[in-house]
Amino acid sequence: MKKYMFLILLLAAVAVTLLGCGRGQQEAPAAEVDPSAENTILNDTNVVPAKDPINFLEYCDGTITLRFSLEEDGAKWVWVDEPTFPLDGTAVEGTITALKELGQLQKAPAAEDLEVYGLSDPQKYLTIKSATTAGTIFIGEQAEDGSWFSAIEGYEEVFVLPDTFVQLLSRSVYDMAVLPTLPAFTADALMYIAVESGENRTALRMVDGQWSSTNKNALDRIEEITTTLSSLQVSRCFDFLPSQQALSLTGFSSPTATITVEYLNSVGVESSFSMTLGDLRSAEEGYYVTFNDDSTIYLIPAAQVSPLLVLLIYAK
Repeated sequence: MKKYMFLILLLAAVAVTLLGCGRGQQEAPAAEVDPSAENTILNDTNVVPAKDPINFLEYCDGTITLRFSLEEDGAKWVWVDEPTFPLDGTAVEGTITALKELGQLQKAPAAEDLEVYGLSDPQKYLTIKSATTAGTIFIGEQAEDGSWFSAIEGYEEVFVLPDTFVQLLSRSVYDMAVLPTLPAFTADALMYIAVESGENRTALRMVDGQWSSTNKNALDRIEEITTTLSSLQVSRCFDFLPSQQALSLTGFSSPTATITVEYLNSVGVESSFSMTLGDLRSAEEGYYVTFNDDSTIYLIPAAQVSPLLVLLIYAK
């Protein structure tokens, strides 16, 4: 049978799959599906996610399960298991767009046993839902050409998915985070800069239009320091709402350095900013870093902060 109503079977299949996938996360809210609608995401071997907007997306890469839901007003996407996470909704929309753009799906040669394609007990899957439609694509083994064998609930055939699409389902949620925009530290707005580590501390202060410091060598580096501050940029979110153990393991129980900056913001109001550097994760990825009172751990390139850390050489 080519096509049939499959909502009950779909929910059962997803439940079985989740037993081998994920980290004991919360149960996702059920979509309100019109029982009179034809629940399918395939139309003449073309992927058609829904006639109306997708409002729920869930996928598992075989280990981690991620679930995203569109708020009722359609204003933004949220990570179901942690709605306060600063999710970049365009990343979710990008997955939906890629699904719609798959076009006509190639069929794999028929096989008596789905195990040939790794689809007898698939651990990877993608589920989408809208107000009237729901569907799941199960993903099996990777073919020699890099594509992936897949089964769509409600269809007997085995289809082939491009690797570029499947790779979208392997992204960490932290790669989908909105990164913080750091203050625009222009040279004429800076008033105070301090770098400290334990009892070691070097500070520079603007006094009557001139920088002053207890160490002349630090003053000689002021241009490099102000240039460094003006170009700070976060590279990646590493951990959201980290546990005390996570903070300790990343070096925040004994930070590499704390950098404090006082400056005039864009409307001329005196403001303060601080960032705390944990351990160096690697030369390529940089330091673990937190900002102000936010415990979220990010990564910042080592090259961006090394000119500031040099000030510790002159610490008193």
